Amino acid sequence: MTAVPATVPHAQAAVQVAEYVLPAASSQPFGLTRGPDGNLWYVSDTRVGRVQMDAAHTITQFGAVGSGLTQAAFGPDGALWYTEFTTNSIGRCTTDGATSQPVTLAALSRPWGITVGPDGAIWFTERDAARVARIPVTAPHTLTEIPIPGSFPTGITRGPDGNLWVADSGTNSILRISPTAPYTVTPFAIPTPGSDPTDIDVGADGNLWFTERLADKVTRLTPAGTFTEFPVPTAGAGPFGINPGPDGALWFTGQFGHMVGRCTTNGVITEYATPTTPSGPTAIAAGPDGAVWFTEFGADRLGHVTGLPFDTWYLPEGSTAWGFDSTIAIENPNPTPVTARVTYMTSTGPVAGGDIPLVANSTLTVIPLLVLGQADFSTKVECLEGQSIAAERLMTWSPQGSTTALAGHSSIGVTAPAPIWFLPEGSSAWGFECWLLIQNPTASEATCQVTYMIEGEAPQVFSKTVPANSRRTYSMVDDIGAKDASIRVQSNTPVIPERAMYRNERREGHDSIGTPGPSTDYYLAEGSTAWGFTEYVLVQNPNPTATDVDVTYMTDTGPVPKATFTMPANSRETIRVNDDLPDRDLSTRVHGTQGIIAERAMYWDNGTGEAAHDSIGMAVPHTAFRLPFGGCGGLESRETWTLVQNPETVDVQVEVSYLTDTGLGNITFTDTVPAGSRRTYDMSDRMPLGTFAGVSVRCLTAGRRIMSEKALYWLQRSEGADSIGGFED
Repeated sequence: MTAVPATVPHAQAAVQVAEYVLPAASSQPFGLTRGPDGNLWYVSDTRVGRVQMDAAHTITQFGAVGSGLTQAAFGPDGALWYTEFTTNSIGRCTTDGATSQPVTLAALSRPWGITVGPDGAIWFTERDAARVARIPVTAPHTLTEIPIPGSFPTGITRGPDGNLWVADSGTNSILRISPTAPYTVTPFAIPTPGSDPTDIDVGADGNLWFTERLADKVTRLTPAGTFTEFPVPTAGAGPFGINPGPDGALWFTGQFGHMVGRCTTNGVITEYATPTTPSGPTAIAAGPDGAVWFTEFGADRLGHVTGLPFDTWYLPEGSTAWGFDSTIAIENPNPTPVTARVTYMTSTGPVAGGDIPLVANSTLTVIPLLVLGQADFSTKVECLEGQSIAAERLMTWSPQGSTTALAGHSSIGVTAPAPIWFLPEGSSAWGFECWLLIQNPTASEATCQVTYMIEGEAPQVFSKTVPANSRRTYSMVDDIGAKDASIRVQSNTPVIPERAMYRNERREGHDSIGTPGPSTDYYLAEGSTAWGFTEYVLVQNPNPTATDVDVTYMTDTGPVPKATFTMPANSRETIRVNDDLPDRDLSTRVHGTQGIIAERAMYWDNGTGEAAHDSIGMAVPHTAFRLPFGGCGGLESRETWTLVQNPETVDVQVEVSYLTDTGLGNITFTDTVPAGSRRTYDMSDRMPLGTFAGVSVRCLTAGRRIMSEKALYWLQRSEGADSIGGFED
């Protein structure tokens, strides 16, 4: 069927498109993808390129063995695999830039698309030979080719159903191919004749999405075979590459229209012109920096899209049963009113939570108990106007045997589901309960491989099934017994996990979301070994080989380095920061020679019993952060502390705003954060006691970036919670 989409002809003001000129002329960049090292990688005619996520986006190019490099994907071996269209070969590049040519194909095969199959092998299309092929990542790389008469296959992806899906302009269809012999090929005819399907990928909704280059359409295909076509506003745009963005939308390139486009999963399309014309954009991908990147084949440039509208948020954890209560805080940082639609995903399916109006520059709270009664649930929050918002969830409970204490934990949400997640903290030893929550917001059942990377032991893997539009809860101790372990979640369809931990009959607890990718750097804005705090930094190495790690503590007097240590493959390391740097307030940067993930947990006791909070780190600094849940004073004597980390080598000026529930009485102030240090701001220094307010932090120094986090305490610090913010650039 053909949908009639709501279209926006050209860019909203917040979205910006920049370009980076490649070091070599006539590079002709074509494919690109995110790497396991936290960098962006691309392939051009005769080179492989790496883009670092530093402020300058430093580009390094490596010479390839072959030529006509077209598409690329990282394999399970941690190397970049790519098609060599001109030399009819498959190339490989390690993350240190060593290139090789493991497989040579028949003449005029013209390999094009490439992906990792559900079997862990490298799958690719041979466009001019009418074949789809696979090779294992380990030598001897035995080639298996599947002839498909009459086909002209280009894009290929692993589908949510465990099959391979291929865009085929020869038969004007999308092909489904089973990943095991006898390799059954099932065609699904595209409704529009002569559409020239070019690229294909899986969206955040768990459906397949592809481009129709000659029909000027972006199309959704369910795994069951139902098509919905969305016309692109600009005639002759030539939709080419497509990929899900960090905002949950599908992003595509317009090869002939010299533009990129954003298509929501409901088919709302917005276009953005490239600064250079002609540019001939081809591939597009979500970058490690939370932006969208694309190649400009005709201009020897890489495009960079920032200011994405983060209008949808997911919160996997949530309960109003078992003695828990939950509160959702929604922040509207916009100068205009917006409406937030709340949907709860329960064990019996989705439940409408209502449309919540928010005035400009405000933060409101939502009480799920009023809608759900007692229930376990996940939450989805959508801005109906398509503007950026942020959502955070606070859970509270009375510890077992207590009638006065009120324990709690909080976490920001995430803006899109993804097929892989990492959670560095985790323990079912030392008296901890550790619960893994997996939210599946798609219409397909999710099969998740949960890997526990156990400290001092080999990893263990378990399979979990999460029904469509629901959430499931798993206990670590039931899987691996009493262990310290990081967690990796890999799913056939995009999901969102979260991890909650409790101890001492739930006298204390903390919680955090995960992160969808490792990086060579992770930042943690909060941290203290003073004031009675004990701090731990948890580092996860998800690589198949050992990784060297160094840690830098950023204090009020400057950076303090820790000695480098080595982590085994697929392992987790715990650092007790008090042993390295006692009696200091600090932020932390964790750096690995390969991609790693870092998280931080803090514990304290005000005399009423131990309490704790925790947060995942962030791989890349940003220019602005939204931290929805905050307040000062009141019946619970709340304290809200905003932590701002400056990882730059120069001082930066920051702006901090407190946004009330009415938008009235908001306070904004500025301060300078010295290079390599951090600053802490107490909400009660500027807001009257009894105020509820969200926090917004912005870096005012051009070209510089920060990290921000928020710690919340109540009842004279008998309890507390902590979370990173939602970022914006």
